[in-house]
Amino acid sequence: MKLQEKTESNFRSRKAERDTTESSLQEAGLESNSAIDSLVRRVRHRQNRLQVLFLGIKLGIPGSEKALNNALFRYGDEYMALDYLNCGSPELDKGGRHWAYAHGYRVTSSKCGFGTGVECPGGVKWGQF
Repeated sequence: MKLQEKTESNFRSRKAERDTTESSLQEAGLESNSAIDSLVRRVRHRQNRLQVLFLGIKLGIPGSEKALNNALFRYGDEYMALDYLNCGSPELDKGGRHWAYAHGYRVTSSKCGFGTGVECPGGVKWGQF
């Protein structure tokens, strides 16, 4: 009997968590995707946030850019914005620029990064491990 109650309680807890994630995804304009759902849930927690965002960029899941840009706006800093600017995704580049301007930074061109045709050394790359 207790096992069944505990299972029912866990089921309700997981359903509430899924419902919360679903509403976050809807706010970001995304359809449900289990990988994106997991990223959205983990980015909310401070522990390993940067690594989770890096994973999202490396996975390069089409349609996840809005969720990643939203995470940058909620939890980002100048280092995250630089990674977005230089990862090779046009949508994340836009998000990085928007974050930079909103926080009083100027974005300057360099000899590498999005739009130059030259990949910047180091850093995280869209869709690449």
